[in-house]
Amino acid sequence: MSRSPPRVFPEQDSKISLEASRTSRAFRASRSVVRALRQSIATELTVALSEATGSQRPFFQADTEVDREPRSSATFSWDASLLAASASVFWVLLDVLVKLNPSIPTPKLLFHFSEGIFVGSMTLMSGVAEPYGPLSAQPLLFVRSMGVSGALFARIFSLRFLTVLDAFTVSSLGPVLSVLPKCVTREGATVGRVLPLCMGVLALTLLGYAPHYGSAADVMAARRFMAGCVLTMTASVLRATVRQFNDAVSEVPSVVQAFHFSFVSLIASCVLVVMFDRMSSLYDDIDMGTMVFLAQVSFAYLFSMTKARNLENYDMVNVFMYVLDAFLSMVASHLVLEEGPSRYSYYAALLVMAAVVIVEACRLGQLHLDVCKRHSWWNLLNMPILPRPRPPPFRGMARAAT
Repeated sequence: MSRSPPRVFPEQDSKISLEASRTSRAFRASRSVVRALRQSIATELTVALSEATGSQRPFFQADTEVDREPRSSATFSWDASLLAASASVFWVLLDVLVKLNPSIPTPKLLFHFSEGIFVGSMTLMSGVAEPYGPLSAQPLLFVRSMGVSGALFARIFSLRFLTVLDAFTVSSLGPVLSVLPKCVTREGATVGRVLPLCMGVLALTLLGYAPHYGSAADVMAARRFMAGCVLTMTASVLRATVRQFNDAVSEVPSVVQAFHFSFVSLIASCVLVVMFDRMSSLYDDIDMGTMVFLAQVSFAYLFSMTKARNLENYDMVNVFMYVLDAFLSMVASHLVLEEGPSRYSYYAALLVMAAVVIVEACRLGQLHLDVCKRHSWWNLLNMPILPRPRPPPFRGMARAAT
């Protein structure tokens, strides 16, 4: 016998439907509460993150505003002067560390140098909203980073062949060589551009007459001098090329430029270690204390230089650093390392320092034309070497005169 389905009374049906409606309403209410709670949490997290970012980077926010606005170049603040002086001290200290460790291969030194500046750039980038910069500036930033890395690597390699003072002299010709394309035209060949080039050529000539390089009997010393000059001139040319890119990426904050440079230099140093040695032997036969100190000095150099260029005009910082680098290199080469540079090396370093000051003074004067036009030194530096050709007279005026 088949069982008949249970009979459902109307009262039971109404109770079941009422319970189902209550359950559905409770479910919808719980879903709406969860959705509202989720939205409120997301909103609070977004606000908290933005506030935390703003509170973590008050200095970097000021840096970005400084990079976008024209920096003052008429005066030099105490903060920027102290930072630029610190960068010069750390850079000369790097030269001394490289010279005091001739047994350590240069690629390994470059790796620890790049490691230090990479850690420094990561510290600088903490809290920056756009650490990679705008997408349109990526190719220019990459090319600029390659140029800066190549210039620094060539400069450090040259210390194996030249003294600290001579390496500074030749590698500091970058700002002087950057005005060479403008001297090709008749209008661009002014005293403020041609005179520094002549001073640079005279400085290289004086280095050739140095006793520790100019001895005809010592062929090995002459070859070392030529190899060092090739490396330092390569660094100077790359620095001059980088100066052309600085105007194109002037809107990008300096901390972003430093991050790209440190990242590219770290990869390039790894490639050099693989080419000349093995990555497995990176920490073999080296003093780890010295390498850690080298990385710390590299970090301090990048931090000080970037902060100084954030606070003041790029050219103003360069003038201060080049002048201080010259005197610190003299002290380190003569007193610390006892390399005994000749008087020709001192004359060449002073000539290059004066040439760089003239070039940077002309660039700074372009920012204050109204004030500089009143001074005789500005008119002298902008005086053309060759007289500018006069335009031909108008034909109608010539016929009227006849």
